[in-house]
Amino acid sequence: MEIAYIDYRNGNEPANNVRKMPGLHKFSDVTLKRGITGVTDLFDWLKNAAAGAAAPRNIAIILQDESHNEVMRWKLRHAQPKKWTGPHLNGAASGTVAMEELVLVHEGLEIA
Repeated sequence: MEIAYIDYRNGNEPANNVRKMPGLHKFSDVTLKRGITGVTDLFDWLKNAAAGAAAPRNIAIILQDESHNEVMRWKLRHAQPKKWTGPHLNGAASGTVAMEELVLVHEGLEIA
């Protein structure tokens, strides 16, 4: 999250001091990566958005430890898919996991 600050000065202040007041804020895109699971729900969401069926969702991203216990949770408000990237199929790179990547835009972030 980034906040743009604006310069503000009361007209009746004796000095030429400027105050910094918080202005507009914006949220950076979020990139999610996972190994290919054979489930196409993320790609389907992007495909539907590309067809004009905007479907913003409130989603949670959950970080887990090795025992699958929740460590941290982020909530994104009105998230929408921006970009999906499939696996790089390179036969020479043996032992690598096929990954997919989804970039989301959103209108708000909370840490829960």
